[in-house]
Amino acid sequence: MVCCPIHEFDIFFPSMLNSLRFNKKKIIRNYSAMYLFALVVALLWAIYPFLLKTVQHLDHLAIWALMSFVSAIAALIAITISKTNLSIHPKDFLTLVLASILGPIAGFLIYFYLIKNAKSVSLVITLAFTTPLFAALIGHFIFKEQLDSRKLFGILLVVIGIMLISLNTKFI
Repeated sequence: MVCCPIHEFDIFFPSMLNSLRFNKKKIIRNYSAMYLFALVVALLWAIYPFLLKTVQHLDHLAIWALMSFVSAIAALIAITISKTNLSIHPKDFLTLVLASILGPIAGFLIYFYLIKNAKSVSLVITLAFTTPLFAALIGHFIFKEQLDSRKLFGILLVVIGIMLISLNTKFI
């Protein structure tokens, strides 16, 4: 299963906010702004797969490589602007390498392949954004996090939503 797209920019966005001298406390306290930011992110993530579909004539590896290159440049700029300390413990480094292999490398390659070849981009997006469902289950079964009735109800709604969206939709 492909997890939702996580971009290198997402990791450095808080640092960029600091470097732009936004008042972080004011933004965090303003829940309306946080919901607005979350909706903007959702909108951006909803738009970019359709942009990828318009370049479907390109190889998905070429798309991934170019996007990774642009993301790396953006990350370097963000690190430079924010003066982020890049000191990483070896154990943390291995964890980050594994996370990179699972998400930005394997996840994106599969995601780009699906965007290019699937008949329904909206179905690919719907299935790819089931990350909260899998995160809740992994959190519960592997990391022993509690699943209360509200979370279970949310998982049920996600499953029902996926079923409703995917009914009569041809994937390939």
